[in-house]
Amino acid sequence: MARTYNVISCDGHLEIPPDPWTRHLPDEHKGRAPRHRMLPSEYARAHFRFGIVRDPLSVQMRSFLPVETLMWGSDFPHSVSSFPETEKWLSIIFDGVPEDVRRRVLVDNPCAFFGLDPEADLTVTPR
Repeated sequence: MARTYNVISCDGHLEIPPDPWTRHLPDEHKGRAPRHRMLPSEYARAHFRFGIVRDPLSVQMRSFLPVETLMWGSDFPHSVSSFPETEKWLSIIFDGVPEDVRRRVLVDNPCAFFGLDPEADLTVTPR
């Protein structure tokens, strides 16, 4: 069985093989390609968020993966977490990164995603 691929063209349109679209369309609509209102990069920026744990390249490559889509988390207690070396990993990930970008990834983006107030006092973690 042949594999079907979707391709994002150089002008930013999603090119989908015609058969999946046309087989369910009335005849008067066949031959009209679907058009998307947003570029794939705009769609990703509006609808995707990327969580990072121990990934120094994601912040360094922020010109390709917009910083407003990145959120850091320790992923504790899972085996891929940064714990117990969280401070070390944060210094590696954010080495040479401007403070406003660091705050955006560590505080502002997660707060916006989870609906939290970034200026609220932190609560003491129960032991």
